[in-house]
Amino acid sequence: MNKLFLTFVVLFTIVSHRVSASESGIYLDCYKNGHLSNSTSVHRSPMQIPVEAYYDDDLRQIRVVGNGLLEGQVFLRDENGNTIAYSPVVNTTLDIPNDYSGTLIIEIVCSDVTFMGEIVL
Repeated sequence: MNKLFLTFVVLFTIVSHRVSASESGIYLDCYKNGHLSNSTSVHRSPMQIPVEAYYDDDLRQIRVVGNGLLEGQVFLRDENGNTIAYSPVVNTTLDIPNDYSGTLIIEIVCSDVTFMGEIVL
């Protein structure tokens, strides 16, 4: 009886185990505009930051989601500062070139704050 119960538990665990999605969150630092060179970052919990960024490994895309009131521009740059992709709105999806590998910097520039994140491919 114990073997049957153990077999049931193992099978249930295997079936119910979820495969992690290919989309992962990108940690964003928040800077007040005008202080970017002084590196005075303000770390906030994700619930208080009005914008989030996600990287989808399967589609090679970065999805940026902000609240409806947030207006700004989104830049996707390589490690040398060259712009790879750009969007004039915050709620957007940016494509990463298939042949690109290295560090990408995502910068979301709003009127009073700038959000920056980094992802290594």
